[in-house]
Amino acid sequence: MAKKQNPTEKLHGDVILVYNQNRKDVRVVSGVDQQGILQSVEPTPENESHYMQVDKNASMFSNFWKNFIESVRSPLVHLQFYKSDKKEIKENVEVIKNALQNKTPEGDKILKVLSELTQLVNKEKEMAKKKEPYIDLNKVNWKELEEVGFSRKIVEEKGQTERMEKGLRSNVLFHLKGDLNGIAVDDMFVMQLIKRQDGTIRVKADGVAHELSRYVMGTPLNDQQMQQLINGRLEGTINIVEPGTRNVREAYLTYDPLVNKAIPMFKSPNMVIWDDINGHKVTVDEKGRILGGFSVKMADLKPKEGGESYGAYAYIDAIERGLKIDCKKYYQELSEDVQKVCRAKQINGKEVTPKQLQEMNAGNYVWIDGMTKRHGKTVEPYGNWIGWKKKENGRYGYDFQKFKPNPKKDKGQNTRQQQEGKKFATKGKKVGITN
Repeated sequence: MAKKQNPTEKLHGDVILVYNQNRKDVRVVSGVDQQGILQSVEPTPENESHYMQVDKNASMFSNFWKNFIESVRSPLVHLQFYKSDKKEIKENVEVIKNALQNKTPEGDKILKVLSELTQLVNKEKEMAKKKEPYIDLNKVNWKELEEVGFSRKIVEEKGQTERMEKGLRSNVLFHLKGDLNGIAVDDMFVMQLIKRQDGTIRVKADGVAHELSRYVMGTPLNDQQMQQLINGRLEGTINIVEPGTRNVREAYLTYDPLVNKAIPMFKSPNMVIWDDINGHKVTVDEKGRILGGFSVKMADLKPKEGGESYGAYAYIDAIERGLKIDCKKYYQELSEDVQKVCRAKQINGKEVTPKQLQEMNAGNYVWIDGMTKRHGKTVEPYGNWIGWKKKENGRYGYDFQKFKPNPKKDKGQNTRQQQEGKKFATKGKKVGITN
């Protein structure tokens, strides 16, 4: 959270006003929380201690602005920013509202003077997207981390570079062994890089829990919420006390099976759902449900590379820190033939021809050459025999083979293996629940 001032301390700098195009209101920026979400408060006297202030005479292109804008991870497209003198907050709030809602030449002139910050924000965000990732891996103290087995090379080998740069939790486990912050460790962890307000990088290691706790940051979950969580995520939101404060905030919860824990993400008043999601026109009701923590079924999504429409559920995912398009549940409700046809027409960077897809749908393997992607990384062109394989979740996925399989022979062999395997089958590990 941004540093709060003493309520009795007088304001000495300018403040930032933010107009939300969705809510049609003007608030005062109070800072950026630990998750990179822009925070704002109502422009009232009792909230003065929460206002984030800037040097009145500072250059608009100073390092302060650059660091502030880079720290904001929430979408800013629907927001407009204005700098205001502390003595003119009330007047400027009304001026901005009137000028935006009742377009006049005089109002446009006033907004042009106040809106230099909006232009700067857009410029800095575009520059940040093109040049630098959210987390600069060069600023991480890899030498110290290598002593416990966490290195940049291992991050790359596990295909986690992009997630680390985005500040997301790893979707694989890392084995750490040695002294970590004065504690001897020898276990598996989910890793995450977190940017502090001052720009330095903090490393978070989240260990595996033997049992799923019924509490999230001290807030208890009921039986229904626990069952939803075990199935993947909580439908709706839950009120949680924010760490380090007494503020009660709404949060989304997603279950991370890697560590057997509930992962929270606080809801922000500045969150927005786009009008168009992969070709689907999102209704006001659908936006409300998604922001409320519920999943929304969409059957007319379109691949970016073109092709037939596909379906998915859209919801806020706490692990991915934003909107997630999830096909898993949707495809489980479809027939096998439809599942295959709805798959993307591109495999690891190589287009699949209609004839190849037809052969695959007939149960055969086809040779596909010229693929340039592997585990999310660009590699030298290569080829594989590829066919369909039904996964445990019920959805079909690609099956890569070095040599051409014989589907009929393999099918009989797999049947025999399954029969033999039943003699030694064991039940999977159940998720434990603590009271």
